[in-house]
Amino acid sequence: MGIIVTESVCWRKFVRAGLGRYSEALLSWYFRSPMPWDVLLSLSVRLLLDSFGSWEGVLVLDDTGKRRAKVTKRIPYVHYFKDKQGSGTIRGQEVVFLVLVTPLVTIPVGFAFYQPDPAYSAWAKQDRRLKRRGVAKSKRPAQPPVNPEYPTKQQLALALLEQFAHDHPLVQVKAILADALYGSAQFMAQAAAPFGELQVISQLRYNQKVRFRGRSWRLEEYFRAYPGVPQTVRIRGGEPVEVWVSSARLYVEAQNCKRFVVAIRYPEQNEYRYLVASELSWRTLDIVQAHTLRWLVELIFKACKNSLNANQISSADKNIIESLLLASLAAQLSTYTILEQSIEYLDSQQQQSISFQRLAQVAVILRQEFILFLLNTSTRYKTRLIEKIILFSNEIYDPNYRRRSSSLGRIIGLLA
Repeated sequence: MGIIVTESVCWRKFVRAGLGRYSEALLSWYFRSPMPWDVLLSLSVRLLLDSFGSWEGVLVLDDTGKRRAKVTKRIPYVHYFKDKQGSGTIRGQEVVFLVLVTPLVTIPVGFAFYQPDPAYSAWAKQDRRLKRRGVAKSKRPAQPPVNPEYPTKQQLALALLEQFAHDHPLVQVKAILADALYGSAQFMAQAAAPFGELQVISQLRYNQKVRFRGRSWRLEEYFRAYPGVPQTVRIRGGEPVEVWVSSARLYVEAQNCKRFVVAIRYPEQNEYRYLVASELSWRTLDIVQAHTLRWLVELIFKACKNSLNANQISSADKNIIESLLLASLAAQLSTYTILEQSIEYLDSQQQQSISFQRLAQVAVILRQEFILFLLNTSTRYKTRLIEKIILFSNEIYDPNYRRRSSSLGRIIGLLA
């Protein structure tokens, strides 16, 4: 309830919102305890998919960074990384996200914090400095061995995919989407392994080499010789947009195999971007249409950064931070289920007067029904949960909505 009301994962806010009913020490112990938050998130995802009746979709992998202060003593996983918005480096945290995009709803289904190996980072910094001075490779320090305690982003992504396949065997995954960081042949093969025959779509750099009819080409050279033609696609189900598309089944030298390579350029762009697909049987427009879903993960990033206020977590314990974030995702999914099941029984004025505080209170009241359904996942417990949600549907909006206008109602009035 505290996560929904305060729109954050900061337990100091929970204490203030609870009006003295909770203590910070108790909340700290609660999230430090070995509760299976990852299992709760998995069951919450299953509940939401069952509520929508949508059991197929596309998995999207991506990573994002959150900027922090230069001196951070109480926040784990902090390191320097490249600023995607600029040309330098910034200090902050990086998270690898796994998002499920279905025809009806987009759901975050997993995440993992990334932390580079300090020994490797120190070696790489020294190696670059010595290389600029002209020191021969034989006289520079050797690369340190791989430390399994610091997995790479690719390894974290593969672990998330394996966990999803294990937790949700009934979900039919159509494809996996990722950016150029996950575009190696090894990753594309291992990503599809938990799901069997599956399309994996990633990206290639403009200067990567491909082979066509015995000749080696750079990607930009090949598609300059075979330019694209205008095609109409819908971006994330929106209005039709005309894009320039060219494609070919080419041998990618870096991957030592034949791939389906697609060059695409949107109206506002001057340069092509190059997609690579593992399965050669798909049509060109199917690959382009599937790739447009990748940008939905940016909405998840924006919501997590702006709505949850994760930068206000007052703990340096890694387990506590992961537990808080997992609990926040599970709370959002459960309240969304209540909202989705109740809203059809409310008129337009009642829908505009929905209160998140009241919605959170209903979620707390129905916690026992949620737990019983998540543990049993039977039709009987599902029916009982839906009946209770419908019974409390009149409790999620402000009862004085006829005399007191809501913020949403005033906004709609201004836009009318």
